[in-house]
Amino acid sequence: MSNELPQKNPSFLKTDIGRIAYEYVAGDESYPTVVFLHGLHSDMYGTKIVEIIPHLKALNIPYLRLEYFGHGDSDGEFEFFTISKAVESAQSVIKHLGLKNIVCSGASTGGWVTLLLAKKLPEVKGILTIAAAPDFTEDLYWAPLPKEEQQDWQEKGVRIEDGFEEGQTFRIGFDLIEDGRKNFLIRNDDIENIYTPARILHGMSDDVVPYETSQLIAERIGSADVQLHLIKEADHRFSDEEALKVYKFHLLGLLNQLKA
Repeated sequence: MSNELPQKNPSFLKTDIGRIAYEYVAGDESYPTVVFLHGLHSDMYGTKIVEIIPHLKALNIPYLRLEYFGHGDSDGEFEFFTISKAVESAQSVIKHLGLKNIVCSGASTGGWVTLLLAKKLPEVKGILTIAAAPDFTEDLYWAPLPKEEQQDWQEKGVRIEDGFEEGQTFRIGFDLIEDGRKNFLIRNDDIENIYTPARILHGMSDDVVPYETSQLIAERIGSADVQLHLIKEADHRFSDEEALKVYKFHLLGLLNQLKA
């Protein structure tokens, strides 16, 4: 695993929701372009992305990484982030670059975005998800709350959530819940309308998104070409040495399968 800090020199695309930060590296056009889609509160320099990119560069495989509205160097406050804005962030950059042949690789929230893009864009020829979290706004954020806290969130329009570090907090807008309901994939069976080859990875020691979510995706997705890989000891980050090997194996395998 690399200990080098990632170099940050993003490009920016002006969109209707603000500037979106991205990095695009061209390569052998016989390969699909890998589009990396990060998780919630993350950015395009997460461990999994940083670790896999040297393998893509070694094979001259093109890639795009970007940061959603309200994340990283992109414009916007996280309080106003929604799943639709994440999809719009990615779709805007993909359209701007004129990419016609892509494989989306998304982790956690990025897995939900990956699935939505696969349903929406014919340019998506394959997908790989890690600890995918479709419908998490309802299943993990809203449904577990007591009725009084749900009512308070809805009335105030914002909820304060503890962050990852001591004293850190995030303001989460109620729009995230309302918008999430417009993008359900499991709860409304819309997952059945996704037909691209899919590689679905999840750690069974994930204490954030249950691995059963990926089992449901594998069972109910419309694609006939689906591989589910569970790692018993891997957690939500899916970034230990064994997990990264599995990620590399499935991503490069899918890219070679789809190579022209």
